[in-house]
Amino acid sequence: VAATNVSYDVDYASALHVFGAIDEDGKFRFGTSGNDLALTWVTTSIDAQWICLKIDRDSTDQRLLLVLEDAGSVKLYESVDRGGSWTLADTIGTGTKPFIFIGKDGVRHIY
Repeated sequence: VAATNVSYDVDYASALHVFGAIDEDGKFRFGTSGNDLALTWVTTSIDAQWICLKIDRDSTDQRLLLVLEDAGSVKLYESVDRGGSWTLADTIGTGTKPFIFIGKDGVRHIY
């Protein structure tokens, strides 16, 4: 499967690896695995032109955070079940190529 804009994060302590990409139809596609890297890919119905995927290590549920660009809008999605479902948490505003960084203090920085 062709993919663009790949994003990756890992939390070895909880044996969680997450991979994200945009498929040829412009849909967010992600994969999860344990430390064995036996990756399982899932294509979502979420449209995106750019993504940044992170694990919130401060959360007790190993929340996944996805910041993306969709038609010029920057949106934040969250998953509390390792990508089983995604919820639109916030529409940040307009922009291109967003990035999320989570500090050691748990503060989310979205650029």
